[in-house]
Amino acid sequence: MSSAPTPLVAAYIRRVLAVRAAKLVEPAVVGRFFEEGSPGELAEGLKELMTSIDLEGYREGYHAALITLLDRTRVPYARLEELYRAAYGAGYGPVRSLLLSGPPRLEARADDVQPDPLLVDTPLGRRKAMARGHDRETLVRLCLDPHPQVVEILLDNPKLVERDLILMASRRPTTQSVQDQIGVHGRWSFRYEVQRTLINNPYTRPALAAGLVPFLRSNHLQEAANDARLHEAVRECATVVGEWRAALRERPSGAPPAAPSRRETLQ
Repeated sequence: MSSAPTPLVAAYIRRVLAVRAAKLVEPAVVGRFFEEGSPGELAEGLKELMTSIDLEGYREGYHAALITLLDRTRVPYARLEELYRAAYGAGYGPVRSLLLSGPPRLEARADDVQPDPLLVDTPLGRRKAMARGHDRETLVRLCLDPHPQVVEILLDNPKLVERDLILMASRRPTTQSVQDQIGVHGRWSFRYEVQRTLINNPYTRPALAAGLVPFLRSNHLQEAANDARLHEAVRECATVVGEWRAALRERPSGAPPAAPSRRETLQ
């Protein structure tokens, strides 16, 4: 059973729903969210968004907050430090995971990730032009291209379909840059199977992979928690978010939240 939202989250979701109805972008709305309230209220608000992701507006609200935090330039560094300390003090490991700066569990060397063999000798300018094209066979081959400029153009190509993105996001080895571009893209980062693929790839940096975990359904959340191939932060995030949701379902309406468990702190 869900509880009433905190004032900070309630105000944020009202704004999210308002701009969604007007088909507007949300930078100003999410900016206000990170400016308002104390660091403790912000940490609590992010936990609430993660836990109640299926409530109206929460998925969009959390998505906008995640993309903002992953950018690292859209929230002042001092505010991020305050948020980290507040999340640490409250034992909110999944909130802390959004601020991780460490490398992914697996990292590729520069020469480990190459374009499709038929395109490896094609100049960058030509590959960029091809990424704007409409030939399906060429686009599929370009899904293996690791160059950020090619990826940026390709992701905006209307001929690209979800299975192409899953091919890109599942590639191993791959580069952190490719995963990041997919993970923050306005069109593709909201697709559930793309999110799952990014989470399940150990080449995805932990802040992105763990940040996407709250979008998972219960069965996939459990799978991520038990997958030893994933970064520890991702597994811990899946475990704790699952515990938060279970506790919320069991708590009578209006009852205060339980104290955080020791498992909620990421090592």
